[in-house]
Amino acid sequence: MRILLLALAMLLSATLVAQQPTFGDLTRQTQEWLFDEPSAAYKLSANGRGVRFCNHSSQKVTGFRLGCVERKDGELSILKEGDFEEWEGKWALEAKAGERVVCAGWAAFHGFPLRTGCEKGQFAVVKVKLEDGTTWKLKP
Repeated sequence: MRILLLALAMLLSATLVAQQPTFGDLTRQTQEWLFDEPSAAYKLSANGRGVRFCNHSSQKVTGFRLGCVERKDGELSILKEGDFEEWEGKWALEAKAGERVVCAGWAAFHGFPLRTGCEKGQFAVVKVKLEDGTTWKLKP
């Protein structure tokens, strides 16, 4: 009986391990709900279940707003905008240095709003405040 239970436990744990998605699977799943605008200097990218906000510009980012967007028939619509987040002092997202792009990240369990309120669209960076006081906005 003990051997049977042990064999059953081993089979069950092997099955559970086999069904767990890989880091690459999680990254691909997460990337599906992140909007990718190739020409944008401010981008979200997947990192497993987490998300990175990367600054491809030559200026420091001191604030940002995430939103929910949808592209239909070639037209981009902003469906919802989140709160504007100020980054001050050491939390500012540094400018691109040569080829090195600077990113900040959120793990899925550290406050990034996974799909909340954006079930029909994709998350995007919709507004950025730069160190010199200017702003960039995603154009619908």
